[in-house]
Amino acid sequence: MAETIYQDFIHSVTLKRTSASAKRYDFSFGGSEDFAKHWRVSVDFENGKTFVAKEDETVLKQIDCALEDDVEYRVSILVNDGLCKVYLGEENVADLVLALDGYEGGRIKTNLEESGLIHSNESMTSLTTLWGDIYCGPYEVKKVINLGDDNYRLSENEYTVSGGKLTISETYLKTLETNSEYKFRTVTSFADFDFYVATQEVGAQVTARAEKYYQGDNAQFELSEEATVYKVLIDQEEKAFAQNGTIVTVKANELKALGSGDHQVKLFTANGRPETTFQLYEAVEVIPELPAPVSHVFFYIDIAIFASLIGGYLTFSILKKHAKQ
Repeated sequence: MAETIYQDFIHSVTLKRTSASAKRYDFSFGGSEDFAKHWRVSVDFENGKTFVAKEDETVLKQIDCALEDDVEYRVSILVNDGLCKVYLGEENVADLVLALDGYEGGRIKTNLEESGLIHSNESMTSLTTLWGDIYCGPYEVKKVINLGDDNYRLSENEYTVSGGKLTISETYLKTLETNSEYKFRTVTSFADFDFYVATQEVGAQVTARAEKYYQGDNAQFELSEEATVYKVLIDQEEKAFAQNGTIVTVKANELKALGSGDHQVKLFTANGRPETTFQLYEAVEVIPELPAPVSHVFFYIDIAIFASLIGGYLTFSILKKHAKQ
């Protein structure tokens, strides 16, 4: 029993049956410290079957396979992302696939020495993910896909492979959502390996430069740092934009199809994918308020009243003067 704890791994061995006393090869994995709990892959040469069972001998899945004597079979067991795949031969298509309910890794052991089978080329490759690395062994990496980002296929400058270790570039990882976990798939000459990478917690931030915009205005957004912007989405639709330092501008003609109200903005940058909101309203034509027209009616009435009073006063004065004479 191996003391090393394995979670995702590839186990391979070449087997040949040359004696009737050789019956079955067993490979156990996910074992607890005392192996009270574990899974087991068995290649049964005597009965022509391959199956996966639990520690209590409950068979979870089984296939029939014609295994001839004096013939070498390359048996490969891939445990990755909660799946167990068994390959019998050199073909890179699994003969048996089983989801491992509750699997969290554990110890391994084999019965190679006790099986009576002739064995060679035994290998054990851990696929432990560390800082964006995955170990692919001697297999050729054909492509790497980010399943968590619309199945984006990474370009050759976004990852490297050295000594069986695949490394996702930090430059690429910084362009993803911050504080998130992404599932990647490595397609190799042997099989597909899935692994997860957590992105950094902090990236660039963005804010709208004005609380409200009106139709006909250019909308501007300000980044917290000078990070190159690759794409701008408004309400999940890509919009043309211009960048000048930390200022990102979306011109008015890109906004004319938007309705009034709140809108979501997402920037794809070299340091994360920050989001913000802004408000857009219909343009309102402002008409200058003209002074109210002046009415002269009361002015003329006032003049007439004043004139009559003056006239009356003069008449009264004349009469008073004649009375004294």
